[in-house]
Amino acid sequence: MRFSHLGISHSKNGALLIGKAPHIAEYAWLNVMYPCATETEIYDLEKRLGCAIPKVYKDFLMNVSNGFDIMNCTLALHGCRTSYNRADLDSWYPFNLEDIQKYERPKNATPEMFIFASYDYDGSKLYLNTSDDKIYFCSPYDATPLKSWDSLSAMLTSEIERIFGLFDADGHCIDEDVPTTWRFRSKGPQKTDDYFGVKPPKKDPILDKKGRELGSRASIFRSIATQLS
Repeated sequence: MRFSHLGISHSKNGALLIGKAPHIAEYAWLNVMYPCATETEIYDLEKRLGCAIPKVYKDFLMNVSNGFDIMNCTLALHGCRTSYNRADLDSWYPFNLEDIQKYERPKNATPEMFIFASYDYDGSKLYLNTSDDKIYFCSPYDATPLKSWDSLSAMLTSEIERIFGLFDADGHCIDEDVPTTWRFRSKGPQKTDDYFGVKPPKKDPILDKKGRELGSRASIFRSIATQLS
């Protein structure tokens, strides 16, 4: 298992933690797989979403992992989050699928686009198109597809290999100037700053003690409201 030489552990709530990364944060891990979601959790999540989770992704959440963080959320597959207690450092939870699917959708996203994953570099997204079951990559604010894969498994195989290649054996990014998401250029060779029209934020992200970005302002507000209720 890649990066297992850096340590393997399980959180209090059963998440599989692979590759301890103290260079990122005190309690950071490179890769995290979560305990599978239950049928009841999926049912409740679908009620909140107001739509059915596509079968292939529902199967992933219930039988493989309820979300998946790849290389400290370079790519994060969102899942069914059951707690927002960030003070509990011994438990790990995925990013909330409800946030990205309901509140962070590009304005031109259509109903058949089920958004389920995001890249920390710039907030670009992945969605499953229920009309053809393919996976599409898009910018944060425009659902126009920029890349596609034939299936969820094909995307995961391809992206895990690509993203792992951006880091050395100790989990350090090989070149901080190279974007960790996909870049496209209509003509000519790629340049470091070539990008599909959306620049990454200049300011450093706000991280928690696990090295995970706290997320959008709306997500943080919902997190606080949940803890206070």
